[in-house]
Formats: sequence, C-alpha cells, structure tokens
Amino acid sequence: DISYPVSQLPGLPVKIQVTNCRLRVTSLKKALTVNRNLKTENEKL
Repeated sequence: DISYPVSQLPGLPVKIQVTNCRLRVTSLKKALTVNRNLKTENEKL
C-alpha cells in the first residue's frame, strides 16, 4: 500500500514495500487455504 508517488522514493523503500505486499499476499493465501481445510473438516463431521 504505497500512499505517495513511487517517484518520490529512493529505490530501497519501494523494494521493501513490494516485499511486504508479497508477504501479505502469501500469508493471506495461506490463511485462505487453512480456512478451506477447516471447512472441509467440519463438513466431514
């Protein structure tokens, strides 16, 4: 979530932002997978 224009930033913070976004996406995907697995388990019961 970059709230100000990228051109105002030096290169490194942008890389950090991108990494943070990727990590967030990864953890969201993991959470979704876990939720789906839990739903499947609940339906089996």
